[in-house]
Amino acid sequence: MTACVVFTANINGVDLDVVQTEGKRWLTARDLAAVLGYKCESGVRIAYSRHRKVERLQGHSIKAKIAGYVGSDARIFDEVAVSYFCENSKRPGAFHILRWLDAGGMQMNATTAAESAPVAANVLAFKSPSTTPPASQDERQKAYCRELMKTLLRYSTALEAEDLTHIIEAEVVNLIGRRHCPGLNDARYEVYRRYWLQGGDV
Repeated sequence: MTACVVFTANINGVDLDVVQTEGKRWLTARDLAAVLGYKCESGVRIAYSRHRKVERLQGHSIKAKIAGYVGSDARIFDEVAVSYFCENSKRPGAFHILRWLDAGGMQMNATTAAESAPVAANVLAFKSPSTTPPASQDERQKAYCRELMKTLLRYSTALEAEDLTHIIEAEVVNLIGRRHCPGLNDARYEVYRRYWLQGGDV
């Protein structure tokens, strides 16, 4: 069985190939691992092996030779399987993949995908008209992110807010691991103390 690359999308700063075979679109374990933040694709393979008996996943993952790829057949997943993994993952990249899927990501044609690539990882384009944008580009980006989060939380259910909290907590851990940021860990603990520890302020 041979699959061919239909187009390449950029999700959360990672290029991922959308391939097609048997009349369906698929993503490779290699690319999923990269977007989800695993060190190698074995992380996705292990996750699949844990859940492969789930009825929802039956028939939604196969092995195929991908044209242009070297090596053995690749493990690939269709949209049902990708959605399942991301819905059950607390990794930051899962949030971006789900939003991309919601925007029709895997079903785009090559032209549409190329046109939407710059915003593929940010399909939630809320904007607050009441806030004056800062002059600095860095401050503008932070202000937009802050308003975006407040808007998202305003429309989230309690369960969705809990999922979002896990994503942010995981991103804080990843950031601390990526670069030296001495104040972040203390600030994170202080926020946690205020809301969840006995004697907190909230």
